[in-house]
Amino acid sequence: MLNGLALTWSWSPGAVMFLLLLCLLYLWALWQARRRLRNDPEEQPVSAYHIAAFFGGIVIVALLVLSPINTIARTQLFSVHLAQVVILTSVCAPLILAGCPAALLHPLLEIPIVRRIIRLLTFPLVAWLIFNATFLLWHTPKLYNASLVDSSVYEAVVH
Repeated sequence: MLNGLALTWSWSPGAVMFLLLLCLLYLWALWQARRRLRNDPEEQPVSAYHIAAFFGGIVIVALLVLSPINTIARTQLFSVHLAQVVILTSVCAPLILAGCPAALLHPLLEIPIVRRIIRLLTFPLVAWLIFNATFLLWHTPKLYNASLVDSSVYEAVVH
């Protein structure tokens, strides 16, 4: 404990598995894109910038949700929680998206229903409404307090 702050790492199995699954899906999509590039020379390759952006976003997410930052944010300093949310939404999400160029998303977008859903969700007004509605919903007192109760129950069982 440093100046009263808990410095324990919160190795949430769900978070670790989700981040690993995301990385595996990304690597699989990279492999598929490189395979298509061999067959179609007009296909754009995935640049090192895209790969660095994606994995940079993943590393920052991991640091925010698995390190003592998360423990402090959940149990001691609300300001750390707020900084955590701001970084996740305004740094990590854009980095992860920047790491997903058209070459990786193209096969997914060939599915008509997926293309329509993504087109709708990425329309700026719709994206803005969904983001803000979700943000406000999760910060209503009942849902926020329920998430804290569930988190503390989980922590009591794990530790």
